[in-house]
Amino acid sequence: MRQRPFTIFTHQEGLEFLSNMRPYPIRALGTKFRASENLYQFSKLPKELRSEYIHRFSKMHPFVARKITRKLPVREDWEEIKRKVMFDVLRLKFYQHPYLVRQLLRIEGPLCEFNTWKDTYWGYDIHLQKGDNYLGKLLMLLRDAWKEKKEPRFEDLIKYEHQTIQELFGQKGI
Repeated sequence: MRQRPFTIFTHQEGLEFLSNMRPYPIRALGTKFRASENLYQFSKLPKELRSEYIHRFSKMHPFVARKITRKLPVREDWEEIKRKVMFDVLRLKFYQHPYLVRQLLRIEGPLCEFNTWKDTYWGYDIHLQKGDNYLGKLLMLLRDAWKEKKEPRFEDLIKYEHQTIQELFGQKGI
């Protein structure tokens, strides 16, 4: 029997909590950020801009935070560290909201962020029919570790990295 695909971000009923845009405040760097997306986007900034922007990023709407970082300089090592940063941000979100961990643990099967906005890195664009689904893979890593009562380790992402959407869902096409 095939597992039912789960949708993140496109607001499948009951799974909205998986979205980084949802207003689950997260404390980090001595500041309370409005949502995990805010912290993730703030993390893109080079050190010299952080003190200038931390208060703004902590309060703004997550969609605004994402939009603003497109116009600001990004730290030089961002491409190398962005998956680890997302892992850390997601862990903080779930640790600071334990009821979200319980919800995540109830989800069986693969997780995929199906989207329509051409995000083929963090999700799978249903129109382009492609995507790496790193957000889904990180969420599965966290869920699977917690189901086994283990501390999630970023290094374990390797177990999920090469899984395609087709492999996850056992289908030729989505």
